[in-house]
Parts: sequence; C-alpha cells; structure tokens
Amino acid sequence: MNSTTDTPDCDEFTFNATNNSGGMPANPGGLNPVSSGSKCIQSYATKGDGKIHLRNLPGALTTFKEVCGRSAISGSQNRGSMGAFSAGFVNNMRLMDKGAYWLETNITGNCTSANSDAWRCTMTLT
Repeated sequence: MNSTTDTPDCDEFTFNATNNSGGMPANPGGLNPVSSGSKCIQSYATKGDGKIHLRNLPGALTTFKEVCGRSAISGSQNRGSMGAFSAGFVNNMRLMDKGAYWLETNITGNCTSANSDAWRCTMTLT
C-alpha cells in the first residue's frame, strides 16, 4: 500500500470493464471467457530489496497459459494506472461496446515458478 489510508483492490487483466476480460462469459460476447475467475492467474504483489515480487495466492499455482490474471493491488495505484483508460482512451480510440483491441506494452516476459509461492520473471523492453 502507498499510505496508511490506501486500501487494496482486486484487479484483473485484461480489464474487467471490457469484453476482452477473462471474466466476461461467452454468452454476452466475452472474447476470452473462462468458466470461473479462479481459472485466471491468482496473485498478489510484495515489495522488497527495491523489487516488486509477484506471488501466487496460496493453493493457486500458475501454468502461465491462463488467458487472464487477477491480483491484489494498491487501490491508489489501480485507480491511477487505468484512470486514463476509461477517461479518454476509450473515446479517443473510438472503442465500441464489445470492440476488440490490442494492448502493446513493448515488454516481454520470460516467467517461471521460482517455487510454490513466487514467480521469477525476466522482463525485456522490445
């Protein structure tokens, strides 16, 4: 958390406000449906040694083949990081309801399970 007043959020990727979300069922037009949110990567983040460590929720090991991921995240970081998505990006890019889009981050990751608790990822700018 960023401060004593910050609260945790649960967030997912791709964004739950779009039909690209893994949590959006196929019936209303979901593009990456899963039968349950538990089929997404389940994680939480910790910070130590100047690094962010992404960890599995207990009992939720990843295969790195999931179509979605959800994680506990700082509420202020969550609101700040994606506020521009709904506040301008959607309209500026003329995204329509149920419109597919591609998010290019210019980052690739090579991830493996370091142990039953943590992942080890090497991130590279492309």
